[in-house]
Amino acid sequence: MFGTQVHFLGVGVTALMAALAALALTIAGVRRNDGRAVLLGTAFTVMAALLAIHGLATPGVLVGQNGVIALTGAATLPVGGAVLALSALPALRRPRDIRTLLGLQVSALVAVTGLGIVGMAIPDVVPPVPAPGGPAAIVALIVGVFLYSILVLRSLKTYLLTRRVTDLAVVIGVAWLTAALPPALLFNYMDLGWWLGHLFELAGIVIVGATVAVDLRRSAQSRSLVGDLRAEDLVAQEEAFLGARVRALTQLLADKDEFDVVKRHPERGVKLLRELGGFPASVQALVHSHHERLDGQGYPRGLGDSALALDTRILTVCDVYDALVSPRVYRAAWSHEAAIGLLREESGTAFDERCVAALEAVLRRNEPQPVVATLRIAAASA
Repeated sequence: MFGTQVHFLGVGVTALMAALAALALTIAGVRRNDGRAVLLGTAFTVMAALLAIHGLATPGVLVGQNGVIALTGAATLPVGGAVLALSALPALRRPRDIRTLLGLQVSALVAVTGLGIVGMAIPDVVPPVPAPGGPAAIVALIVGVFLYSILVLRSLKTYLLTRRVTDLAVVIGVAWLTAALPPALLFNYMDLGWWLGHLFELAGIVIVGATVAVDLRRSAQSRSLVGDLRAEDLVAQEEAFLGARVRALTQLLADKDEFDVVKRHPERGVKLLRELGGFPASVQALVHSHHERLDGQGYPRGLGDSALALDTRILTVCDVYDALVSPRVYRAAWSHEAAIGLLREESGTAFDERCVAALEAVLRRNEPQPVVATLRIAAASA
């Protein structure tokens, strides 16, 4: 058994850590108008108040023997876990009324502090505390483990999405708090496990409180105790969650998979023409081959120079030019000069030089006749 001074100081440090976490979470929640953060701050406020009363009620320091120390020691973790788990309720998952939550936090602090002071001043008003390991203590242990299991699953789900070290720390911290429940409810101060439980409690509060407070300062929050981070959120803010290098890799992979889908559209276009009917084989061939290139780097079949008819070469040049000078949702339209510059640069390798020259001639004349028909005549006579 350790001395009462050790208990008094140890619990005091734990209460101070919980109070600092409560303050940081509450301030961050108010500044961000984030009710979830305020709710977490309320949980740490309740735990800090119960721990403070628990430490002050240490027999032989400020007061004599009393039942407050046992009552607050047994209630700290279950009550704190219950408040932390409240965010699982639909009505409190994304609370918006900050003032109501702040009122709840202040009321809880006043109630716990007031009851603790009264209990230490008038020991007779404290109800009998269930014996460690008794039926009531077992029920409280089951309820507490259930509540903290919810928190463990939430934080683990978040870590599996983000793979952040700090999110893993929350999982570990909640596990330490869960491990502190059996000693608090099954042992008494004469048992080594009771003292170890206080150590687990201190470690859990420091780890969880510090990491959750740090998370609130990030541009992309994990909200590991709330557990409502979705894969869509991670993808939408991949740079904030995963870092610039991982974002760049993700973007490259995404572009490649996008591109794989795009490369299928000529074949799907031919299929659609066949289903509609009335389109000759020459039109279907144009649709199928208009993304092929002279150097064989096109799609979908990678045809080369010898396999591309004049009509296909004309349509390819027209299609590329039209795509470049037209606005897209992912970029602004290119200028005429920039688009022609690209076609010239890749003439002879990707595009037919005659078709590029014919397109320039047609665009200079700016004649209203159909571009493809004009290019056919111009390219055939070149």
